[in-house]
Amino acid sequence: MKSITNDFVTIEYRDYQKGIAKYCLEVFNGEPELYKGLLNGKTFIRSEELPSIDITDEDKRFNKEVINWAIMRINGIDNKWYPFDDSTNAMIYGFMMDYIYGSPSEAWTKEIGMALAYDYFKKTKDFCYLQKHLYGDGITKDDIMDICTFNIENYYDDLLREKVDKDISALLKDENIIKNFDQIMNILAHVASNANYKFESQNSSKEELYRKADTDPTPKINDLQFEILVREALKYIDPTDELLEEYLKCRRENRIEERNAITGDEISSFHTNGEDYGITLYRSGNLKDVIDLVHEFSHLHYVNKAKNKINTLFDEYPSIYYELKAAEYLSTVGYSEEDIFFITYSRSSSNLTNITYLYPEIQTAYMNYDKLKEEYDLEPIKRMLNAHNEIMSVSYLEKETSFTKEEIEKMIPQLEIEVNNRKWATLREGNFSKVLKYMVGTFLAEDAINNLEHENVLNILDIITQDEYSLYEVLEMQGLISPSGKQQDKPKQKEKIDDQNNQ
Repeated sequence: MKSITNDFVTIEYRDYQKGIAKYCLEVFNGEPELYKGLLNGKTFIRSEELPSIDITDEDKRFNKEVINWAIMRINGIDNKWYPFDDSTNAMIYGFMMDYIYGSPSEAWTKEIGMALAYDYFKKTKDFCYLQKHLYGDGITKDDIMDICTFNIENYYDDLLREKVDKDISALLKDENIIKNFDQIMNILAHVASNANYKFESQNSSKEELYRKADTDPTPKINDLQFEILVREALKYIDPTDELLEEYLKCRRENRIEERNAITGDEISSFHTNGEDYGITLYRSGNLKDVIDLVHEFSHLHYVNKAKNKINTLFDEYPSIYYELKAAEYLSTVGYSEEDIFFITYSRSSSNLTNITYLYPEIQTAYMNYDKLKEEYDLEPIKRMLNAHNEIMSVSYLEKETSFTKEEIEKMIPQLEIEVNNRKWATLREGNFSKVLKYMVGTFLAEDAINNLEHENVLNILDIITQDEYSLYEVLEMQGLISPSGKQQDKPKQKEKIDDQNNQ
């Protein structure tokens, strides 16, 4: 017997195995960290353990796989998949997003863990997670999260480019954004400005408003009060009582299912499938239940009126207009300005949160859609992230807020979580069409409340829910832009939606 050795393993071979032994050692020397880990402390390979390979075969990848399986069998492993394939940045991004934001099956979670573990090894030369997979108790969910955190901390720009690439694909599928980019950005800026104004108009600091909102200050109402207020709000919106009759019919047919909100995160919804339609309403036992039901009932009403329902950019316009009119009604029957503020608080708050991400996401996708991935300009999203990190800093809170030092010290762990969560959230693929519906709906509904006669608004809602219209056409209907057939892509806008892109 003869042998050949390097600094971590000796291979025993017979004369006819000399070529295979040398070939294996060359493979080991090419990736010493991998094979030290794969050998798992074994320092000697016997002649009979050498793999059967054709060293003249040009398919070196196949030979390497056979060698790897041979080593695993030497260590008593013959039933585990070895993650041999390298993953691209796009694949790693996909694995991470599937795990963090998806609901992967147990089998898919295992594959994600193995792929991320191998990628981690390729980046760090640390075999620890592969060792757990091959020779330990397996890769845990905590391990997967640790690897995801490592990638976000060390390869954020690479991951962000993949996110932007996904956003560009979504952008190119939605002509509304490409054709009306300037208008949409102006609308986002206007909705954000209005939401901020609502907060600033209260005789409290933002911190005090946040604290108060957390205590749920919305007036409590019982079942009878709820039912009376819903019916009266619908009559206020439609004095002909057609809306009320439709509502009562839905009640008789049990199309409105009420459930108790438990966590506060439940979302009421309208559903339809041909003749089967209805509302699932999560009730909290307060005045906001009225707003929520009127919102969902608007969806039901206009879907039933439409002969051929088309998903459009304006799907949320009627329902947000109805909820604003319901709030208007509640103010006429004695509820205070503060009560109205808090029952509409979630709309303003969610709009601000969504725009925080949506504005830089659309801007980044739009400015990069004709570039190569490696040339993407990531600045708008990174600028947003840096601004958020700044306002989450202790120095900012000490200078710019009313929090005491003791309060800030208690907040530090949560601040760190918020900073990390925002960074993770910037990587999530944008859902432009879905979120834009709420922004455009809010913009049009607020404009309608402030500037149009109610009867005219109802007429506009009937029109736009029966057929498909462009953003230009709907803005023109509301008098927000001047009629000009040659300016459909980027029409001249009124002062109301003048350029606020630098906001």
